[in-house]
Amino acid sequence: MRITAELRYIDTCCLMMFINDRDIFRNYYGMGKKRAENCMSKALRPFTIPIPALGEAVYKIRDKTGEKWMDSLNELNRLIDIGFLNITYLQNSTELYKVAKELCRPVNDDRDRISPTDALIVAAATVDPDCSTLYTTDSVIITDTHLTEYITTWREDNDFPPLAITDLSSILKY
Repeated sequence: MRITAELRYIDTCCLMMFINDRDIFRNYYGMGKKRAENCMSKALRPFTIPIPALGEAVYKIRDKTGEKWMDSLNELNRLIDIGFLNITYLQNSTELYKVAKELCRPVNDDRDRISPTDALIVAAATVDPDCSTLYTTDSVIITDTHLTEYITTWREDNDFPPLAITDLSSILKY
């Protein structure tokens, strides 16, 4: 097992909180109008955005921010420029799509199944051997036992270190 860097992935909801100061989750998580880098420990930076999360965020920016969409894109660029965020490309795309397909597969109750885009985001973290943590605000992703068991087994079978899926609140500075 070789680890070159410890990457911490974020999902789309976290990214939207970081770049849109009017995002509804900002108040829920106590961020208010503060800049994202002032709410997170410096020791945990940078955060990594998998391409599926970036694509979903760009799609949602226009929908959620209306006429202020350019402000969100500028904030995204600023956070990348200061090193708070990094973007990662899909590694091992064949395996990534196999993992995403499995994560989307209905198990017992289809209502709790994660979306295909969320499956791609989780799969991107799963197949990246350097990813140690995926931060999210999605309780379904955090609590889905099928998802957790599948990821744990897949990473063990591929001799990858464990992957933690954690609520973003665990790293916020209050």
